[in-house]
Amino acid sequence: MTKNDYLASPSKASSLPYWKSVSFVIPDNMLVIRDDQYRKEDYPNYIDEPYYKMVHRLDNVGAPILDKAYKLVRSETIDFVNHINECYGDSLTLEDLANYQKRPSFDEDLWVSVVNFHGKIIASAVGEVDKEIREGIIEWVEVSKEYRKQGLGTFLVNKLLSLMKNKADFVTVSGRLNSEHQPIKLYQKCGFKEEVIWHIMKKDHMLSIAENKRIKLIPITLEMIDKLLISDKAFYDAFGLVNEGDEYLTPSPEYLHKIRKCLEEHPEEYPLAVDQLIVLKDTNTVIGTIYYKKLPNHGATEVGYGMNPKYRGNGYMTEALALLLEYGKNNGVTIVFADTLCNNFKSQNVLDRNGFIAYKEDGHTMWFTKMLL
Repeated sequence: MTKNDYLASPSKASSLPYWKSVSFVIPDNMLVIRDDQYRKEDYPNYIDEPYYKMVHRLDNVGAPILDKAYKLVRSETIDFVNHINECYGDSLTLEDLANYQKRPSFDEDLWVSVVNFHGKIIASAVGEVDKEIREGIIEWVEVSKEYRKQGLGTFLVNKLLSLMKNKADFVTVSGRLNSEHQPIKLYQKCGFKEEVIWHIMKKDHMLSIAENKRIKLIPITLEMIDKLLISDKAFYDAFGLVNEGDEYLTPSPEYLHKIRKCLEEHPEEYPLAVDQLIVLKDTNTVIGTIYYKKLPNHGATEVGYGMNPKYRGNGYMTEALALLLEYGKNNGVTIVFADTLCNNFKSQNVLDRNGFIAYKEDGHTMWFTKMLL
């Protein structure tokens, strides 16, 4: 790709800004393919994460209007770190942003933030400019959860565009197409056009133990544990999976070390003896976990599970349990136990639909069992 190719059509020429395109080396386990050249069936062993890229030609920039209750301020780098982590659940560090500020495209005027009357950041945005080709780039726009849908995102985007008018000839932005908050709609509203979809695909090193049309069960590996011990973000970035802040998917270091010990002491039992991630096949979103709580003892074991509340009531856990039971049956499990609270009717329904029979109750807990014949 030449500079002229990029300037002619930034969205079509590359999924990245120009300066990143000429310096970034695509890893061996990754492919980047434009949507008009993409056919899903050609890449069966890759995990696809579609991204959009759009362009604003700075020809019709909306006026940045801020509610009088809030104030535009210049914040310290640590304040940006804290706010970005608050909004995205990332593990960004001060060192990360300090290194970011060393890039040749850094422009301190394009780090903007909004505070409430207590002086707390409620919205922030970061932009940069490639001076070589006069390309403005919007890197981050984030609004605190309780302040969303108040026009703060629109204000920040228009503010960055206004600040870039004398610094750049055009502005690009990109992001995950399937992001929960749909930022693409914000950028469209602010005048970004020339939308192109890019498929960022990573080699799928995760083999599922079972799957159906909607979900697959992926066993935790030692490599996954290593990434989780660094941070949730390191794990999801490394394996091309999507997380939506599920409490069940943030295991403690103690629990991770326990799984590691089990894997190291009983490698012959892998993947039966570890947690299985429940993953939606169409979006690679991790929606829960399911697992045998202990190694089978003379064919007997116990099952446990948990799911992101957002996805409950759709039959996913019923399907996941059915898949795990079938896998266990084919690998020496002959009887499975389970327990649940007496008032947890949804969990009882999951067990009932999979043929479990209640055999004991004490007013607080119910115990179930199922023979795998």
